[in-house]
Amino acid sequence: MRLTLASVSFVFGAALTGCGDRGDGSPQPAPFGGGGGGGAGAGTVAERLNASARAVIPDKPGRNWVFDAYVSTDSPDAAWSRFWTRSIDFSGVAWDTTQNLTMVSPRHAVMARHYQRQPGHRLVKMHDARGRELQRVIVGAESLVADIAVVILNEDVPSGVRHYPVLAPSERYAEELPGAFVFATDQERKVHVHQVLAVRGRMVAFERAAPLDTGFYEALVTGDSGNPSFVLVRGEPVLLETHTTGGPGAGPFYGSAENIADINAAMLRLSEAHGAPEYQLRTVVP
Repeated sequence: MRLTLASVSFVFGAALTGCGDRGDGSPQPAPFGGGGGGGAGAGTVAERLNASARAVIPDKPGRNWVFDAYVSTDSPDAAWSRFWTRSIDFSGVAWDTTQNLTMVSPRHAVMARHYQRQPGHRLVKMHDARGRELQRVIVGAESLVADIAVVILNEDVPSGVRHYPVLAPSERYAEELPGAFVFATDQERKVHVHQVLAVRGRMVAFERAAPLDTGFYEALVTGDSGNPSFVLVRGEPVLLETHTTGGPGAGPFYGSAENIADINAAMLRLSEAHGAPEYQLRTVVP
């Protein structure tokens, strides 16, 4: 049974609403107005990202879940998918609740501000690259604009758990990122392939990936909020967005210079408050 979350709206340039129902009636991302055809304006950034993505995307849609199964009813460990999604390292995402979080340093993670776990609320359970469970506790959090929350854990995660870089800021993204394939995850621990529709300031919006079979697409719904989307840069998963709206999806753009500066500042404040290493976001040039 799918968990639900009441629709949430906040103001950031334009109103954004919480994820809605699947299907033809799904709301479209709000911040960018009308229009589509992101692929038509794709530049060299999208082309390079899509070259990496096509090395992973199969010819036909099929089994697209993150885990094959938990090992047994008596074991907390998990078996990562044997299918195409195994090519992407999702170990840095906590999938134990729909209020998931995504690691951006060995100690810090990001969540949706409107759908976040509270410090000390419950254990955070992740699985390393071998499927072994590890547990941490959120000990501090800060809420930022653009529907971002930054949290700090009680201790670093080990090297077997991924912490994701973000795109290095660039003024070219508004022109060159539309059309880039995006691996969008959801609360059911599934991976869908959408593409960038538009980038505007702190926000990014998606659309159905027209060049691909429609089976790779699935509309986002209530409860998918905060699930991450990634692009592949030379095969490495790079955090692009965490969901704020339904339908094709839209949310905070982690390649935005403003978002990066705010997150880095929050990470420093949280590290200082909890005596943790002063980690900062790692950026990569696509």
